[in-house]
Amino acid sequence: MIYPAISKLVDRTGTRYSLAVLTARRARQLGMQKEGSFSGKYDEAILEAIGEIESGKVKAVPSLNAMLND
Repeated sequence: MIYPAISKLVDRTGTRYSLAVLTARRARQLGMQKEGSFSGKYDEAILEAIGEIESGKVKAVPSLNAMLND
């Protein structure tokens, strides 16, 4: 079983697409901040990003264009 559950993370971001994009962006930021302390693998950065999304430290914010088109 995957922890945390994807459905719980999707509730925080709104859509699976937003979850994927937010996780990838945050993992990239973490990888750049740590300057290679992840030993070339981003698995650790991805897990850290997922943990931050679950805890609410990182949140998905809709773009201005998306809000104006609704």
